[in-house]
Amino acid sequence: MRKSLFLVSLKRAIGLAFVLMLCGVAFVGLSLLRRQPARAGTSPGPASPLMTTPDGSLYAVSLRIAKFERRLMEEEKRSERLQTDLAEVRKDRDALAGQVEMLQGEVRRLRRQLAESQRPPAPTPAPANVPANVPSVVPPVTPAPVPTPGE
Repeated sequence: MRKSLFLVSLKRAIGLAFVLMLCGVAFVGLSLLRRQPARAGTSPGPASPLMTTPDGSLYAVSLRIAKFERRLMEEEKRSERLQTDLAEVRKDRDALAGQVEMLQGEVRRLRRQLAESQRPPAPTPAPANVPANVPSVVPPVTPAPVPTPGE
């Protein structure tokens, strides 16, 4: 008895599913028949001149486009100005790099001069009539003051 009850309820469920499926196919078929055939070469119509924003307000599309065009023009002008500023800064950087190289060369030259002036002079041979153990009177060499950059 239990098995037969299960089979009966299963048959009813299958029948109900079949009827629902037939209703769905009929609905799709009727929807396709009621639809207007598309005409070749026609446009869907003019776009709405109003646009709804997420906050629910309405804006004219032409006003929004004009606003975006103004912003685009301002950004293009700003971009051009930044490009010219960048070119000027690059020129300044190149000029400063040249000055740095020149100053580095000057520092190397001054260091060479300083090193040469601080070298002890070569010993002079003692005259023949002066004994070798007598110290010669040579004043000590004092280096000249070297100017530093920025003074």
